Amino acid sequence: MDAKRAHSITQILREQVNIRNVFVLWLAISLTACSSVHIHRLDGSVDVSQGFGVVNIVTPENMPLVVNVDGVGVHLLSDSFFLGYSRVSAAYLDESCRVVFWIDSTEQAKNIATLLSDIKDSCFINITKE
Repeated sequence: MDAKRAHSITQILREQVNIRNVFVLWLAISLTACSSVHIHRLDGSVDVSQGFGVVNIVTPENMPLVVNVDGVGVHLLSDSFFLGYSRVSAAYLDESCRVVFWIDSTEQAKNIATLLSDIKDSCFINITKE
């Protein structure tokens, strides 16, 4: 192989590497879209925030709350990692909640409590508006 041809192959490989770098950069930028974080506290208050790109949610210890994350990007939530689009709900409760029920209405909670009256230390989570 002559030197001119070897040089052109090397140049093509460099261009391919540059295209790959551009693609990785484009992917990183496209994943920096908006994410919405809702933190529901026991007293009924809700903290809402938006983040761009990498969103790291740090939850306080010994404080019962529910965290909802919805959006596109990189989401770090306690010991979880999400990349791309995600819709996540996580409950951080104290040790008195051994069994957790995610419910849609008060009627569901009453029915579950009636059917499973012998289960102690149960908690119900309802974050929908009634």
